[in-house]
Amino acid sequence: GFAVTSENTKVLFVGTKKSGDSQAGGFKEVSGTIGVDGDKITSVNVVIQVDSLFSGQDKLTGHLKNEDFFSVKEFPELTFASSKVEGSGEVTITGELNMHGQTGEISFPATVSVTDGNVKLDAKFKVDRTKFGMNYTGQPDNPINAEVDIEILVDAE
Repeated sequence: GFAVTSENTKVLFVGTKKSGDSQAGGFKEVSGTIGVDGDKITSVNVVIQVDSLFSGQDKLTGHLKNEDFFSVKEFPELTFASSKVEGSGEVTITGELNMHGQTGEISFPATVSVTDGNVKLDAKFKVDRTKFGMNYTGQPDNPINAEVDIEILVDAE
C-alpha cells in the first residue's frame, strides 16, 4: 500500500451560497493509507486534522472551525474508511465518513492510476454537510448551500 501524507495529498473544498458566491479552502494535515492490489486500489483510509483547515480569509477560517460548522475542539478529526472500491481507472469508492461527530456512508467517483511505485487519485464530488449535523445556513436571503464541493488529489510513491 501507499501512505497518504500532508506532502502528497491535497484535500480542498468550495462552499457556495445561493447567490453563487463561493469560498475555497482545504485541510493541511492529512494522513492515511491507500491499499493496492496489482494495478487497482483496494482501500482508502484517511484521517484529517480539522484544525489544519485553511481558507482565503482568517475570519472565515475561524468561523468554519467554530460551532457553526466543524466544532474543531469537540471533533478534532475527520475520517474516511472505505468499505469497497469498484472498478479500475475510473472507480467508485464507498465508505464511512465521520465528520462533526456523525458517521454516514458516502460514495464518490475517482480517477486512479497505479504504476510500480506510484499511485495517483483524483476525486471531485459533493458532500451534503447537513447529513452530518452541520446545519448553519448564514443569511436567510442568501443561504449557504448544503452541498459542498470536495476535491482530493493524491500523488503517492
